[in-house]
Amino acid sequence: MQTKDCTLKCYYIYHTPKSNSMECLPSQSFEELLSRFIKSREFQFTHNALVADINILVESVSLASEQQKPVFIRALYKEFFSMVEANLYLINQFNPYDGYSDKDTIVTKFKKTYRKHAEDFKKAELHKKYQSSAFRHFLTTVYKRHDFTHPKGRPSLKALYDDFLKLQDVFETYRVHINALMTNVGFELRLSLTSDEANHLLAKLISEDSRLNPS
Repeated sequence: MQTKDCTLKCYYIYHTPKSNSMECLPSQSFEELLSRFIKSREFQFTHNALVADINILVESVSLASEQQKPVFIRALYKEFFSMVEANLYLINQFNPYDGYSDKDTIVTKFKKTYRKHAEDFKKAELHKKYQSSAFRHFLTTVYKRHDFTHPKGRPSLKALYDDFLKLQDVFETYRVHINALMTNVGFELRLSLTSDEANHLLAKLISEDSRLNPS
């Protein structure tokens, strides 16, 4: 049976079907492609689950009594940064920056992780816009989260409605930016295969996706 050159592509987060601008990182083997695919899909599903949790907490703040609001605001800050930390850890499982260490500070990981991703997938200009307009607001919530997580006394626990509004804005800006960074990006493998071999590998990818997909 004749072989022919083909390219296997898999994407994560969002893919616009009509787009011709999908950027893919090359893989050296099907095993590497599959491993990256599995890890990137885990990133997607974990991110989505935590976004859902955050939306519940946002609604809870809005519905809570004045006495209860600070409790939910502090919980919201902690959950938001759980999502950010999870995103950074999981992205570095399939596309790590040079010298990656989970012990790096959150700010270091944030800068290096998204800079590398943006450069690798030709989204550097998109990320620069976020850095120039939104990153300083993200930093203010980092400091506030530190107060809530490592209180040095009752003043550290003070959570105002204004703190809620700031985080709500930072969360939405971050969520939109991450979705944009992850749109039309993925991995590819170029190789020579027979039709049967190509169909077999595609079936493995589809089967793995079905296994991973919680829906």
